[in-house]
Amino acid sequence: MGNVTESMKTLVIMQLRALYPDNNQYQIYDKPVKQGLKLPAFLVRIMNVHQERGMKNQVIRTYSFSIVYLPSTDDIDDECLNVLEIIQNNFKYLADRFHVHEIGGEIVDETLVINFQVKARLYDIQEETRMKTLEGVGFDTNDRQTENSEAARE
Repeated sequence: MGNVTESMKTLVIMQLRALYPDNNQYQIYDKPVKQGLKLPAFLVRIMNVHQERGMKNQVIRTYSFSIVYLPSTDDIDDECLNVLEIIQNNFKYLADRFHVHEIGGEIVDETLVINFQVKARLYDIQEETRMKTLEGVGFDTNDRQTENSEAARE
């Protein structure tokens, strides 16, 4: 399955960059920054990954994301609510493939914290050995197995 978790985080960052394309104004981080943080900024983190086994070689993973928005103006409430509105309206799918679930946000300590989940159905790709044809065994058009093709014609 590869490193799907990092790929999911990259998709979220790409979607944010599409919504806020000015890299000089909006910074997007994927790890906490202790110093030198430029505002306004987004911090994208995966907080939890849950996996359920499905049929055969499939699993269903749920990624719980947290996006923290750090505003740059003094009008924190309006700026944060505007960003939340934009993200809620545009984060319906990631890469037109993965459905975004339960997106919500709240203003905490003068920052906006947005939480949502993304579910992905993943498949293990396994090498399978194809069944070899058996000598002397034929199949008729009705999909009934016969001991040999000549006996089926008699």
